[in-house]
Amino acid sequence: MRRLLLTAVAALPMLAAAQELTHPTRLGLPESDFERPDPAEYELALDNGLVAFVAEARQVPLVTMTAFIRAGTVDDGHEGAAEALLEALRTAGPSGSAPADFRLALSRMTADYRVDMHAEWTEISLNVPTEDFDAALDLFAYMLVSPSITSASLERAAAKARPAGDDLGAE
Repeated sequence: MRRLLLTAVAALPMLAAAQELTHPTRLGLPESDFERPDPAEYELALDNGLVAFVAEARQVPLVTMTAFIRAGTVDDGHEGAAEALLEALRTAGPSGSAPADFRLALSRMTADYRVDMHAEWTEISLNVPTEDFDAALDLFAYMLVSPSITSASLERAAAKARPAGDDLGAE
């Protein structure tokens, strides 16, 4: 076993020497005609001051919409507010509709809907086939403007935040 290990270690310098370490600029590759797009061409300022960047790629059969909300696990001074919003976004859907109707609409579109909370923000993502873009955009926008934060979603968020009974160090 020791002899095999010593042989393997001795072979490492030879393997490294056999690798091509030429810098890419010296490989003789053709010049790229890629030009970085100007972000200002994709910027869209909404009436409420929110800035969005919209870029269309027609060759892709899927559309992904993503929004970031500045509410996360370290939401200063608002304990539980971010968690209540997370619970509402994940389970309740937009206000004025039943959670089952929201899930049914997502199912009809074969949508991939995700809500993830990070330390400083909450990320909402909706991925749908291109043909469902209009309906998905309406649903996504309404969800962001008016999430259904109900007493039930507040209770579910509070239940998840309660310490376990055997956790003596919890407040």
